[in-house]
Amino acid sequence: MASKVRPKILRAAITLFSDFGYYGVTTRDLAKEARTTEGSIYRLFTNKEKLFGEALAGVVERSLDPSQFLLMLFEKEQARQDTGWVMTKVIKRWYESLPQNAARLLTQAYFVAPRLRHLAVSPYAPVDKIIEILATTIGRDQKIQARKLNPRHAATALILTLLHFKITYATSGSSASETEAVDAFIRVWLAGISPGCA
Repeated sequence: MASKVRPKILRAAITLFSDFGYYGVTTRDLAKEARTTEGSIYRLFTNKEKLFGEALAGVVERSLDPSQFLLMLFEKEQARQDTGWVMTKVIKRWYESLPQNAARLLTQAYFVAPRLRHLAVSPYAPVDKIIEILATTIGRDQKIQARKLNPRHAATALILTLLHFKITYATSGSSASETEAVDAFIRVWLAGISPGCA
């Protein structure tokens, strides 16, 4: 029984917490969405805070694996291709694989996490790792080094912009226009960090 109810509760938690935030959702709301009882939530997760932590951990595990980002970057670099082209392909692939509810839940968690003592997953740890990987790639490019930019700041600006864009744009337009907008963001960003890269 628990093996069938637990995934339903986690799906409901991801949906509701990403839409309404931690404080905007009650265990009654979660039980109604999952079509179960509040008692099941407490029995399986102990409390709302632990359920929030598990929902966040599930989203992070499925959506933001930094090792996949690193692997994509490494594979493209091995082909000895232009750094700007490599970063564009990898960043676009990362963005496309990020579900909107994952981006929303991460953002919700970012504002609530300091108040939640038992939260097992840092809401921005995977995003920070992706930024670190991208910053390392930027830092190795000779053209970019010549500009004396801070690679971490440049990587943070792009990744956080795309994360917030995923939240605000993904439901308001077509996928083709979203792709065009993401391409434009990356092109402008590349032109900013290294005019020869774009």
